[in-house]
Amino acid sequence: MLINSRILVAVFMFGAILNTIAQKPAWTDYYNRSEMFPDNEYLIGFMSGENTNDEEPGKLKSKFEILAKNKLIQSIQVQVESNTSLNISNVNGKSDEELLSKSVSFSRVNVSGLVTKSYYDRKKKEVYAIAFANKKELLHYYRNLIKSGIQNVRQKLGEGKKYAKSGKKESALKSYYEAMPYLTSIDEARVLLIALNRRIYSEVNNDEILQLNQELNDEISKLLDPGNLTISEAAYFVAYGLYLQTNEIKNEFYLSELTFENTGLKSDFSDSWNKEISSSLIEIGEYRQRTDIGGLTNCLLIGGNYWIEDEMIKISTFARLDDKLIASSKGSLPLFVLKNNGVDHIPYQIHQLKTLNGYSIEVIDFPGEITSGVTSDKPVSIRVSVDRSEQGSSITGFPLIVCNLDNNEILSKGVTNNGEADCYIGRTELQSEILRAAVIPDLASFLDIDYNSEYYLIAQKENPVIPVNINIMVTKPEIFISGKEMIDGKAMEIKFLEPIVKKILSENGYGFVDNPDNADFKVEITSDAVSGGQYQGIYFSYLDVNISVKDQKGDQEIYKNSINQLKGGGSNRLKAAKKAYSVSEKKIENILLESPLIKNID
Repeated sequence: MLINSRILVAVFMFGAILNTIAQKPAWTDYYNRSEMFPDNEYLIGFMSGENTNDEEPGKLKSKFEILAKNKLIQSIQVQVESNTSLNISNVNGKSDEELLSKSVSFSRVNVSGLVTKSYYDRKKKEVYAIAFANKKELLHYYRNLIKSGIQNVRQKLGEGKKYAKSGKKESALKSYYEAMPYLTSIDEARVLLIALNRRIYSEVNNDEILQLNQELNDEISKLLDPGNLTISEAAYFVAYGLYLQTNEIKNEFYLSELTFENTGLKSDFSDSWNKEISSSLIEIGEYRQRTDIGGLTNCLLIGGNYWIEDEMIKISTFARLDDKLIASSKGSLPLFVLKNNGVDHIPYQIHQLKTLNGYSIEVIDFPGEITSGVTSDKPVSIRVSVDRSEQGSSITGFPLIVCNLDNNEILSKGVTNNGEADCYIGRTELQSEILRAAVIPDLASFLDIDYNSEYYLIAQKENPVIPVNINIMVTKPEIFISGKEMIDGKAMEIKFLEPIVKKILSENGYGFVDNPDNADFKVEITSDAVSGGQYQGIYFSYLDVNISVKDQKGDQEIYKNSINQLKGGGSNRLKAAKKAYSVSEKKIENILLESPLIKNID
């Protein structure tokens, strides 16, 4: 008994110790936190919440520590925005931007000496996290960072000048680019000093920093004189710019096409550029290149576009990681470099579109009337010619489309044979009494692009071939309905389903005829409600329905559907059968809505 008592006492004491150890930290309380981390001494971020989704406590604590850190970063931004920006300085007649606070990415600011802590209350399922940094320590650190940063920029600038003087262009540029991260760190440090209400320290070296920044940009401009660059050199410099911004992310990269202007099209230059920038990225950063686009998680997506400006090729590139833009770099080189090397910067599709100059379209004949939802009996007959003697007037293989001018829907496609083509208008629902159509080149096929591509709309606007417009009368399609509706194998005197079908189809623009030879479509309905058992005076009936749609002109069934064993109940067999028919109304409607009569499925 004595031993058991000692065990109980030991367990109690151990539990008390655990309880003491697990006590909620004082900083979780607002007043205690204010005393422990006064605003004049600390930057602080605090977050708390409930574990509503029963997440694993360790992972939840880590998540809230990140949220607390983000809260601290946000407090820096608020401090900077609330302070008057730095005076605009003037260096060599050029003005500095107000500062840095607009360009610094606060989510990436590295706050030196930042500490995070967290606590999870298992009983209440609550989580607490705090992030804090001592202002005095930060002040000391960032003042020194600015000083050392200035020294490093000077060193790299001087180093680059020496390389440039001796004709080592690549080494010089490398030194200049290596100075850029120091300038970025200086910018961030100055922002943080403002957040610490130490504006005076952020301004001490302002003119010197601006002078170095301007001098660095001038030296790079001298070195990257477009008149002296090859494709390989320009790609190397652009790749190095990307590398300096992504070198801490040792990822694979996928290289998308470099496209021309806003067209989304590539060219011979695109291919040459991608080969050069790919090899440069691998050489500079030892990145691994992926050749497939699937599953790009944690993989850099690199792409860009180019344009012509004053006989120069201007290139802008980007790097994205998980859809977030993390880096960009620009370059340029003269057009004559491409011409001298036989590299075409104009995409094939743009050249191809220009070949349409001199083409003309003529509509020889077309149907005066068509039926909505029915393939036309008569085609739109088209002739294509070109005003170029070397090609003559007979053209084979030229793609054409007939489109609806009201909604741009493609009604028909065709290809010329000896300059002529027949385009039958397919089964298309037409609401208006007149179809306003246009005959134009099928630019997507002719240029080998997608109808939904960026360039398709541009090509339509720049298409030199004058379209030919035609107006065609539109009539309602006619339907003949037949079939049997039965109860226990006997035909019903008054049909139930046929009026429902007619109502739905008439609401969708169809007319009805009594002679199947005059119909565009035939709808056949067969149904039978078969009696089942009874239970406590209630009779049951089970309905089967089959609906078939036939294209009378094509003499083929285009749609078929059915309803099976639909249950109805009543006080006698007839009422049970009628109830089964009654509850089928909504299902019949759904069947018709899915049919090509309404959905126009070809």
